[in-house]
Amino acid sequence: MIDTRPRHGLGFRPMTVSDLIQQAGGTRKLAETLGCRPNAVSNWRYQGVPYKHHARLRALLRRRVPSQALADALEWRPAK
Repeated sequence: MIDTRPRHGLGFRPMTVSDLIQQAGGTRKLAETLGCRPNAVSNWRYQGVPYKHHARLRALLRRRVPSQALADALEWRPAK
């Protein structure tokens, strides 16, 4: 599980795409699982997770990551 305890009085740390990748076993393992290239998975940290991978990631991480934290991280998109 991701540690979301308060840090220095700042409240809870939201789950990031990097946290999701880590929980799935890392960039290379997740890329193999999803059938894509590791550089594509790495780019998700800056571009967000493509919608076509959301269902597989939810299934893969459902027991390791709280559902709301997972939903928030999957829906993240960079500010324009």
